Amino acid sequence: MHLLYILVVTFTSPLAPCGRRGLDDASCSINRITVNRYSECEWITIHVDVIKIVRGQPVLEGTADFDAKHHPEAPTDVSMINQPRIADGVRVLRLRGGHYGDPYPVCPRLHPADGRPANQTRTARSSARNARRDMNLRGARILVPGATGEIGAALAVRLHALGARTALAGRDREALTRVSAACEHAPARTFDAWDAYSCAKTVDWAAAELGGLDGVVVCVGVAAFGPAGEVEDAVSEHLMAVNALAPMAFLRAAGDRLPEGGVLAAVTGIVAEAAPARMADYAAAKAALATWLTAVRREQRRQGVTVLEINLPHMDTGFAGRAVAGQAPPLPRGLPVPDAVDVIVRALSEGARLVRPGSGAALEVVR
Repeated sequence: MHLLYILVVTFTSPLAPCGRRGLDDASCSINRITVNRYSECEWITIHVDVIKIVRGQPVLEGTADFDAKHHPEAPTDVSMINQPRIADGVRVLRLRGGHYGDPYPVCPRLHPADGRPANQTRTARSSARNARRDMNLRGARILVPGATGEIGAALAVRLHALGARTALAGRDREALTRVSAACEHAPARTFDAWDAYSCAKTVDWAAAELGGLDGVVVCVGVAAFGPAGEVEDAVSEHLMAVNALAPMAFLRAAGDRLPEGGVLAAVTGIVAEAAPARMADYAAAKAALATWLTAVRREQRRQGVTVLEINLPHMDTGFAGRAVAGQAPPLPRGLPVPDAVDVIVRALSEGARLVRPGSGAALEVVR
């Protein structure tokens, strides 16, 4: 869902000088707003350019990215009034307004234009609460449940090639051995998605094997097709266990283990939004996971852990042909796996919160 928000950026003059460069003659322009589609009180991500006018010419002082809670019917403005210094020439932005007019303070991620160290004076708590950290994949310790599927295997191999230290988990022992060999014999373990305890213990195992965890990317999933009235309860339970409860168990067990800058990620699917006919239970399971990820993202703000939803369209993996029940409807050619892996890796490294279908056949990354 794409919503348009009009936000007013205001300065009341004069602004006191801040470090070497005063902002007594400054303006901001908001050039990117992305909206979380789930919440009534929308969390939005705002990108602001901070511009200083020098001898009549605009000079980019830096940029700021921050999250804000906003209600579509409430006025919102952004102010730099009476805020403590963060870095030379840039002050903290505070969101005012929002739901029922309550204030929601925010602390932005600053990116000074001249390469100066950003946010040197922020408290650790403010940093963890609001900042999304880019992840250096080289040396990152990442568990990939579902590493025997097409997407999980390709992702595991790509992460290994980029220098990540991977731990692999899957159901098919033979396939797991092949993927492990392709990753220079990365540690590998089987698990049963039906057993939430097995999923949680796999997180314990991966942390012990790798000496800690920096991220978990869950790629498990299974499909079923048919009218809702004809889907057996056992099939519905299977879909919910594999597509929702197992990913939740992995990420729940990993949540408190990750350092600031860590990533919790899982593959959902466009069916969570589209809710196609003859896929009611499959779509419901994916939608449950998507909603859970949104809530956990808010909980993890204070810890500085990114929660990434990988919302993929139909993929060229043969996945639909391996459904546990029913027959897939005619489907167009799917997105190639390497294309999806390219975007997932980018999202992980950029601390993004969402991968989703964009215009045309492309995927887009939302920070």
